[in-house]
Amino acid sequence: MEERAESVDRDEFARLLSRYSRQIFGFILVLSPNRSDAEDIFQETSVELWRKFTSYQPGTNFRAWAYQVAYYEVLDYRRRRGRRQLLDDEAFQVLARDALLLTTETSSQREDALTECLKKIPKADRRLIERRYRMGLTPNQIAEQTSRSVHSVYRALTRIHRALSECISRTLSQEKSQEASR
Repeated sequence: MEERAESVDRDEFARLLSRYSRQIFGFILVLSPNRSDAEDIFQETSVELWRKFTSYQPGTNFRAWAYQVAYYEVLDYRRRRGRRQLLDDEAFQVLARDALLLTTETSSQREDALTECLKKIPKADRRLIERRYRMGLTPNQIAEQTSRSVHSVYRALTRIHRALSECISRTLSQEKSQEASR
């Protein structure tokens, strides 16, 4: 009987992780913009999610639960690395909070808001975001292509992420206000 329960848990875990893995990885990538680090953190997060899966309450928001686990894995990774971080702890917490707040909205609403917000940012920022996420270039590769320092690329990406996050939050808030007034 216990083997059956473990099998069901394993199947449920595999289904949920498969369904949300891209979103969890994306969340980690926001918090740790170095793709290689994000991949390592995602692997560690996946292992930790499996280890803690017995504490997950079926029927609740798996993605939000997984984001919390991922957040702590990113913090742990930052501590273990011990080197100077691009974001101080306060800025990191703001970024993480904003990323978590966005998870309460539906994906399609966020995607629509992101599309609109991307149209509002300067063309140079849009090109930088396209290089990073559509083309999958690393900050080092972007720095080489644009004759910028890697640090300035990270700073620009952080600034753009923050601006997009604020724009998305404002857009979703305005939509909620409009819906409430109807």
